Order: sequence, then structure tokens, then C-alpha cells
Amino acid sequence: MISIALAGLYVFGATFLVASIATFDALDRLIEHEYESHRDAWERDGRPSGVLFHPPEAKFFRSSLAFQRCALIWPFSAPLWTRDDTRAASLLTRLRRLFFTSNAALLLSIVCLCLYLQLTVAI
Repeated sequence: MISIALAGLYVFGATFLVASIATFDALDRLIEHEYESHRDAWERDGRPSGVLFHPPEAKFFRSSLAFQRCALIWPFSAPLWTRDDTRAASLLTRLRRLFFTSNAALLLSIVCLCLYLQLTVAI
């Protein structure tokens, strides 16, 4: 049972790491697409910059806050500009799948860690 909990911790931990990196990449691509194709919406969103995508108009502090806002809101609520744009809708779907995969993997990693600790640590 200990080895199953430890294996689950490794598998879900690795899944969380890979899915989190992919989530930030998907968010970067969505922000870059918004910047290139929907500049007015990008400005209304506070001119967000991504993890690796930094447009010249973006200001560090303001763009970082806008990035955080987009990262927290977009997985749950579709921006209006994505509804008529098939590429944006596809990027948003990818972002949502990766976001929920990474969060599920994190939750399962915590469960496996708790199970492992319960089985190995004597109080």
C-alpha cells in the first residue's frame, strides 16, 4: 500500500508539473493571440503580458496584475472576443483542459502524500 501511495505521488506530481507548464504556455498563446487579433480587448483587459510573451506596450506591474486576472478568470468565464474567433476558442479550450488537469493532479498528489504520510509516520 505504501508503494502505491508513493507511485501515485510521483505520477500525479509529474502530471501536475507538466500540465502546469503547458497551462502557462496555453495562457501565453491566448494572450499573444488577443494582442495580435483583438488589440482593443487586450487593452481593456489591462494589457496583460504572459510568462514568456512580453509585448512592448506592456508595463511590468500593471501587465502582471492583468495576467493574474486573466489566469484566474478565463478558465471559468469565456471573454467575449473568443466567441466569434475559432482560434481563440480552441486556445481557450486547451487552456481550460490543462488548467483543470493540473489542478486535479495537484489534488490527487496531495491525497497520495497524505496517504503515504499516514502509512509511514507514527505519531
